[in-house]
Amino acid sequence: MFFEVLNHVDSALSVAVSLLALWQFLVAGGR
Repeated sequence: MFFEVLNHVDSALSVAVSLLALWQFLVAGGR
């Protein structure tokens, strides 16, 4: 149970980090 939740949080965090990196790239490219 705990490891399932941890794995879900880890994948959600990975998605959030990649979206943040993409957003930073777009903002930097747009300036």
